[in-house]
Amino acid sequence: MKPEMSQSVSELEKIETLGELDDWKRNHELSADLIQGIGARLQDLLTVDPKAALRLSEWMISLALETGELPLKGLALRARGNALATADDYLQSMEYFDEALKVFNQLGDELEVARTMMNRVVAYFRLSRFDEALADADRVTGMFEKLGDDRRLARHFVNIGNIYFRLDRFAENLEMLDRAEAILSRINDQKSLCWVYV
Repeated sequence: MKPEMSQSVSELEKIETLGELDDWKRNHELSADLIQGIGARLQDLLTVDPKAALRLSEWMISLALETGELPLKGLALRARGNALATADDYLQSMEYFDEALKVFNQLGDELEVARTMMNRVVAYFRLSRFDEALADADRVTGMFEKLGDDRRLARHFVNIGNIYFRLDRFAENLEMLDRAEAILSRINDQKSLCWVYV
């Protein structure tokens, strides 16, 4: 991220009210790079400061809507869903994932549809809605295979394995983890292999 963009994201992270956000917007230009920079920072905050991630995700939606660009709106909606899921608010996160899916389906962006559904699978899983989780999981598997996105497919297999584990379907759990391990070993992604062994 460019230094000036990093500075803007850092300023946004410190904003606590809509009034402060409005003041900030008067002195800054909105861009796709800014929205994507906020999204990248949100990913970091999800694990270290979920409260800050929730607030920043709200600002991200506000800014994305002002750009009028549908792809940015979809990214912001999904980011808000992820922030809510990290705060264990899975029901509300589902609403944002569903809205993001509407946007990405309208755009015909199959990769972003698959990524958003992958997040929704985890929310279904956390809500113990296993049938819906597995139905979405089948669709996501097909999309990632079609797109040739092996890294995400492998991580998705880990998620499916977790569902099977919760359902006491241990043979299928191990099968999913074996499939994930095979892909990640083939593409030499040692970092992501950790997800298989956790």
